[in-house]
Amino acid sequence: MAQLRVLITAQSPLCFSERRPGGQFRTSTEFVSGAVLRGAAAGVMVREGLEGEADFQRLFGVGQPAQAVFRCAYPGDGVLPATALSCKDYSGFRTTAEAHGVFDGLITMLCFEQLQPPGFLYIPRCLQADCEPGRADAFDGFYTQTADGYRQRRVPQRLLTRVSINRLRMAAEPELLYSPVVLTEAWWEGERPVQAQFSGTVTVEDALADRLSTALQAITHLGSGAARGLGQVSAACEAVPSGDGLAERITEIRHRAEAFQAQVEADWSALQPLCSSPPDCPQVFTVNLRSDAILKQRGWLPTTVLTPDLLREATGVQGGNLTLLRSVSSHDYRGGWHTARRLPKDTELITRRGSVFVFAVDNLEGWLEPLARLELQAIGMRIEEGFGEVRICDAFHVEGRNRL
Repeated sequence: MAQLRVLITAQSPLCFSERRPGGQFRTSTEFVSGAVLRGAAAGVMVREGLEGEADFQRLFGVGQPAQAVFRCAYPGDGVLPATALSCKDYSGFRTTAEAHGVFDGLITMLCFEQLQPPGFLYIPRCLQADCEPGRADAFDGFYTQTADGYRQRRVPQRLLTRVSINRLRMAAEPELLYSPVVLTEAWWEGERPVQAQFSGTVTVEDALADRLSTALQAITHLGSGAARGLGQVSAACEAVPSGDGLAERITEIRHRAEAFQAQVEADWSALQPLCSSPPDCPQVFTVNLRSDAILKQRGWLPTTVLTPDLLREATGVQGGNLTLLRSVSSHDYRGGWHTARRLPKDTELITRRGSVFVFAVDNLEGWLEPLARLELQAIGMRIEEGFGEVRICDAFHVEGRNRL
């Protein structure tokens, strides 16, 4: 399989609304979903009259499994986990003025909750020494690690107001206004203009990579409102050199898992004096969602929690002991529009990106290869549209122990 990196640059405001608006205001997602990118690439090939070719059907799964998996394109390199925290009054990474930094509370929270008998509550506080009252709150979004430190990456949004047009009179329809919330195409950071950019990847069969790359670079519009001046973009695409992807991924996961386990053991050792009969420190790993996931038990029952049964089903591992110790997740709903069929997509219950699930196992070594395959393939339903991308033992849990 080949991997293509796609860089999308906004030329006009962008609007990615995935649910029918319930009122005057129509919200937008903060990123380019894999479904939007997939539909735009398919639209380019349809306009060229290629929908009947075998390559088109293999790429987009017409009567067969799709051979191209479109990942979401984000404004940053990483997704902050749901356990990321920051000062309620002065939030943000320390690279910004007056911010008290961002830290991760998963490991400390996990160790406190494993104390026996239970009697302690983990209440996170801002790590700034002189901060009063020191309240900490969840901090989500995207980030990029630079030479100066961690920086938040978020495209500003603004509200536009539009009037509906009467198709018979071709004039403004009275009392029919709507206000889309759009992602701005450019803004100022200090004295430097910044243009909105989103970076994502597409995994595709080697023989189809060139054809898909050509279609991706021909994309000129994304999202809704193209007839009203929204959604103009330019897209660049390049192939990412890859070797033995599975072997490299196993090595990366082993290093991240060892660092995570070492920090858990260090925190557990510090908290053991608080416990009358401290149990052994469990061998743990995390499954982090880098994109929204559609999870269904037994193939039909929607759920927002990655249970041990679902993880076993996704990885194919049946033996050994697997226990869900902690889940930090939230849910939402996602719909969309099927351009080819001109029909709305089913609205699905999703587990939001950034959700974290902590599992305990007897032997982590036996899980490394299945977890590496899971990172490469994703989990849940509609993975070809960017849903279900995961990361095992995200390094932010360890690096974020100190303020960033």
